[in-house]
Amino acid sequence: MSDATIKWGWYSIDPVDFWGKPVLASHTFASIAGSDGPWFDCYGSHTGPKRKYPVSKGNGSRRLAVTISCFDPDDSRGNSESNFDRKNGGKLGLGDCSGIIYAVSGVCHQMANRIITESGQLVTSAPGYLMGSFITYGAYGSPIGRPDWFWPIYLPACKMLADSSGITPKHTEFSQRVIDSEMEFGVKHADKLYENRMSLVVENRLGKDYSAAKLAKLSKIHLKFIESKLKVDDDYLSNVINSIEHTYRVNDLNRQSFISMHDVLGEKDFEALFGAPAIDHPLINPEIAAQLSGQSLKP
Repeated sequence: MSDATIKWGWYSIDPVDFWGKPVLASHTFASIAGSDGPWFDCYGSHTGPKRKYPVSKGNGSRRLAVTISCFDPDDSRGNSESNFDRKNGGKLGLGDCSGIIYAVSGVCHQMANRIITESGQLVTSAPGYLMGSFITYGAYGSPIGRPDWFWPIYLPACKMLADSSGITPKHTEFSQRVIDSEMEFGVKHADKLYENRMSLVVENRLGKDYSAAKLAKLSKIHLKFIESKLKVDDDYLSNVINSIEHTYRVNDLNRQSFISMHDVLGEKDFEALFGAPAIDHPLINPEIAAQLSGQSLKP
């Protein structure tokens, strides 16, 4: 049942990385009803520099959006001006995570996409979304850490819990192809899933006739990054390293990956593909990682 207006927005993340270099990144958030909330902060906030809100809006179910965020359809915050801003506790043990293990299976972009899914929106225009976040985590998150929280499984569970059949959203052609890909390949065909994400972005930004040889090289580079990231994820999930060390390692791997992609693409095509010049881009927000670990960032 559609009983609410669902909106989303973004604000700029600190415009320098660990090494003091400029970056292009954003934090995304969502809301339902009016401008007074409730707000879904997606492990960050709903206010920040260069804030753009609402980017777009659509119809959806208040109860389902609340359930997706915290897995509790009866959470009292859903009927107030409160913030869904917890990073621990709650039904999932990870606060208002929308079924995402932050930095492992997704970041704020994937959290927001899940909450606004019924309204037919994706955060595609958020700075930094295509540059790393989408090709790594997809639209709705990867099945790493908790396969039972993977979107094709998590969404039906939320609908059942919220006693909501939901509505059929109308997506753009690109967004619908993205969603179909996520549902098709799923957990059992992860390699094809990552390759298809890269293919979709290249086709959307550089055209259907873009060099197949270069696309193959880009996919190989990205799969190598994914393999390395999975090893770091395992160390984090096994408590060998904490969230801040995990962030440093993954962001450094991501930086190396984009340097290699830039070598394949060249400056012009790199910027056309990812919406930014060849600058260091933090896949994971270090400030959120620091909050999760209870430690300070490295100087």
